[in-house]
Amino acid sequence: MASYPIIRTDTSADAALKWLLCVAVMIVVDILWLWVGVAIERTKPRPSTERAINLAMAATIAATALFALL
Repeated sequence: MASYPIIRTDTSADAALKWLLCVAVMIVVDILWLWVGVAIERTKPRPSTERAINLAMAATIAATALFALL
């Protein structure tokens, strides 16, 4: 994203637009994350199921971070 300008004529506007896009994505992802957490909590899973969900999410985060480093 940083390598390619969206607004070629104004670097400040380009940076501001990219910042706004990143913030918008963060807001959407955070709202979805909270919604999923509420939905999971409403099901009242057993502790072993909660542990499995936590491990799956941790593995996903670790895999994403590893992928970003490659």
